[in-house]
Order: sequence, then C-alpha cells, then structure tokens
Amino acid sequence: MMERLDDVYDRDGEGHDDGWEIQVDADHGGGSIWVSTYESSVEQERAFDSGRWNQAWRFALPPLEREADNNRGWKWFWMSQATWTDELPWSDFGFRMEGEIGGKATTYHEYMTAVWDDLDWRSAEDSKEHDLEAFEVIGLNWGVHDFDVLGADNPREGYWTLNGADDGWRTANSAADFLLAPVDYSEQPTGVEEVSWGRIKEAFLRP
Repeated sequence: MMERLDDVYDRDGEGHDDGWEIQVDADHGGGSIWVSTYESSVEQERAFDSGRWNQAWRFALPPLEREADNNRGWKWFWMSQATWTDELPWSDFGFRMEGEIGGKATTYHEYMTAVWDDLDWRSAEDSKEHDLEAFEVIGLNWGVHDFDVLGADNPREGYWTLNGADDGWRTANSAADFLLAPVDYSEQPTGVEEVSWGRIKEAFLRP
C-alpha cells in the first residue's frame, strides 16, 4: 500500500513512467532475478530462469491499454516471459487519484500478488506458489520511481529504495530481511481475509 504525493505525476506510457518496483524472495534463498550472460551462456536457459526463483515487478497505475503502454501493462514483469501473472487470481490492485496525470496529484496504490518458489513462465499449473507463514523470514525490497519532465531542458529523475540497494531488479541477494509476524484478529478487526497477502496488508495498517 502506498500514498504518494507528486508534483508531476507521469503516467502516459511513453518512456519511464512513475511507478513502484517490488522485489520478493519468498523462500529467502537469495540468487538472481535477472539471469545474466555471466551466469549462463545459453539464451534459452537465461530466458527460462529469469524471474523463476525470485520475482520483481514494476507497478504503474492507472492501467493503460497495453499497446499504448509500450506493451508493459500495469504490472511489468520484464525479466520473465510469463503473461498470466498480472491477472486474477494471481494479482489485483486498487487505485485512486486526486489530481491529474501530468500535474500535481496524490495517488493511492494497493497491490496484491502471489509469490513463487518456482515460477514457470508457461502457466501457474507448472509453477510452485509460496505459502507465506507467520515467523518465517522473506527477502523484500522496493523502489519508488519518480520521473518528472518539466520541459525539454528540465528532466528530473528520482529512485528511492527500502534499504538503499538499487540492484533489486537484478538480484535478491541485496533484499532486506522481513519477519512475517502473526496477526491477532481479535485485537484489531480488519476487512482483509485471513490469507497470506491479507496478513501483510493488515500489518501495514497497524499504527
């Protein structure tokens, strides 16, 4: 979940749009998200293994028609060939904007995504989903992209990350450790379901 105040909210599908990038290493195993030629000289192996054991997504809202968005979509998983991971029941989003695209805006983002121990780009049936459980440690990092162009001679670019590492798109080795704490629903009622992504959402709501 994110509330974002931006003096220029860029979301036109051209070049770099403002967005939120999230990297997840669900089984805390580390390793590559994007597999380089140094790790495998076989192109087919690199394509199959990138995004397989750890995932990184770039979220950009509101959603645009794919052909108007450089074929990226609202949940861009560029290191993988998977085309189904941004659809229900594996992903969903909520979004609200006060203001306008290209101008000052406050935006509210909420995302749900499944995470995977072994993601086979061909289908969910060929993949192994990770079931997040209380007291386990996962690897997590995120980065906030802010691309502002205030005229041809005044481009501005910002990128803020959770732990200062700027290579979360490439590797899970730099992810921060997160302990998944249990949630006592008797203390604080919540509208989320008692599933793993719901427990994470509820934890963010706590003061």
